[in-house]
Amino acid sequence: AVTHLMGHRVQRVLILLSSLTKTYGEELGDRSTLRLLQAVPTVIYNFPFGILPKELENQLIGAGNQLVGFSRSSVYLKLFQSICEGKKTRVLIDQKILDMIRPDPKIRKLLDQCDTVETYPNPQFDNFDQNPYKIGEQLGKELAQQFGKNQKFDYLITASDMIAQGCARVLSEDGKKGLKNLQIVGFDKVDALPYFQHTISTIEVPVKQMVNTAIDLLEDYPKAGAKHLAKARFIEEWSKKSEGWGLKFEIDLRKLQFTIKILSSVTALILT
Repeated sequence: AVTHLMGHRVQRVLILLSSLTKTYGEELGDRSTLRLLQAVPTVIYNFPFGILPKELENQLIGAGNQLVGFSRSSVYLKLFQSICEGKKTRVLIDQKILDMIRPDPKIRKLLDQCDTVETYPNPQFDNFDQNPYKIGEQLGKELAQQFGKNQKFDYLITASDMIAQGCARVLSEDGKKGLKNLQIVGFDKVDALPYFQHTISTIEVPVKQMVNTAIDLLEDYPKAGAKHLAKARFIEEWSKKSEGWGLKFEIDLRKLQFTIKILSSVTALILT
């Protein structure tokens, strides 16, 4: 795709990154990609702040690129602060998530304070076409077998709300003593969350803010590169009672119309 773009007249580039991939933005450090990013105004959506080397982040900004995303380490810091405030600190966490947040020294300190921190492989790798709820159910079955008669963990941290919900269904119905006391944490705060049968905690991703920021940047591209950091938040034990019956996801109609209008002049690279 980069080779194709280099041979054409391109006004702007929008790069969409996915955290579900094993590399998650590492391609941005490729020499060919860097040459493109230095030559063409580019908005990089869902940039992995705190995950990629700081040197690469500064290099991209210095080349005039606009980095849009949120800090995973900041929001997971809140989660682990909440965990460490309690007496039960045995944690089972998705390996991918741990790899992304462990470089933060504040998080490493909290991890050291936990009684147990163990990992399991991210179940979505190479399974993008599968229902995440079903993936969660399978994960729940595997964990139930590992738990045996006793509960080994107090917190289960997963990569999505749907995986968390599927896992919660299986574990809550397993019947083994103690499994119902396991606190499960998802990710995304999906619109369907208030309708979930089982209560979970979650990480709210600031999608609306990030999308609107990216659209504004494409409409009026700044002269200098910059990072645009949205704020995610940890929501403990989401339920219908806690925050009501729905999450409205609204994007300004003007922005939506403009998005459609600029499709002819903006090239999007989806790095997956």
